[in-house]
Amino acid sequence: MKQKFKMIRKKLVIGLPCGALFCVAVIMIWRSFTYSYDDMQRCTTIIEFHSFYSISMDGKPILYFSRLNADSTLEGITTSADSARNNIIYSAGFWVNKMPVIPSCYGHLATAFPGKNDDVQFNHTDVLHIVTIETDRLKYDKDSLKSEAGELKYYLSVHNVKDEGYNMIAKYAAKISSEIKVVDSILSIITRYNDLSKLSVKHISEYSAIYYDQNNKLKRVRCKQTANDKQCYLLQTVNRQTPDGVCAIFMKPWTCITPKNIILVSYPGLGNKEFASPSAKAEIIAGKYSLKKGHDITSILVTNGSPVFSHRGRLIGITSGKDIINRKYLTNLFDKER
Repeated sequence: MKQKFKMIRKKLVIGLPCGALFCVAVIMIWRSFTYSYDDMQRCTTIIEFHSFYSISMDGKPILYFSRLNADSTLEGITTSADSARNNIIYSAGFWVNKMPVIPSCYGHLATAFPGKNDDVQFNHTDVLHIVTIETDRLKYDKDSLKSEAGELKYYLSVHNVKDEGYNMIAKYAAKISSEIKVVDSILSIITRYNDLSKLSVKHISEYSAIYYDQNNKLKRVRCKQTANDKQCYLLQTVNRQTPDGVCAIFMKPWTCITPKNIILVSYPGLGNKEFASPSAKAEIIAGKYSLKKGHDITSILVTNGSPVFSHRGRLIGITSGKDIINRKYLTNLFDKER
């Protein structure tokens, strides 16, 4: 009997601490999925996306343009890559861990760009068609600019600085002259090559994450795309490191039901070019969700890629327009990572 009692006591001595540790571990794991308002703001970041194209000869870039218009003309064609980067899209995003419990961010971010298409492919026929149309357009523009320059030159020759508006016309004439030089330089590059079969067009995407560090200083870090699925994107910092001062979210690896009352973390005005500011700070915005209408917050206040939490601070998903994409969908992106 005594021996049996000793065995029971021994099991209790070992079992109770182990049970207590197990309970503590369960509580800690469960609490790791809940986040305070401060955590929510520190996990959210601004994603700056530059989209442009390069025209290459034998793999060497010779020209750049910002976008292809519906009539196959090129918008913003230039000899400088920096000048073509003016097509900027801002979105929200948030730092995420790959594993559900273990810290495993390594600079990963989740974001959304509805309607963005990185997979535009140009075959040889497309390239020849585009270059031919653009060459004709540039020649037409050059003739029009030269005609206008001739008229301005005549005006300046028969007037002087004492005449009203003379300085303004002279400034405009200098602008036209500069535009002619730009068109000439682009045409000279295109016509320099006789064998257009070696031309190629490539789409270029550049990403940066803009955030505030632990000292409340605005920081910027370059990122690359590692996976995407239609409108959701997984990014990672180029150095594969998570910046100091940010909060990386743990995502439960199962689907959840979006509750009626939700919390969105975003940057008011970021989705509008007139109000977008890369130095904005994330704000907590309470909202409601319905299956038919999505969330009820105007796009002026909430931009794409904003994280969505329950009122208890658990991650629900990410915004894409009025829709909320479930967190389970985001965890699947890691399986597609390149």
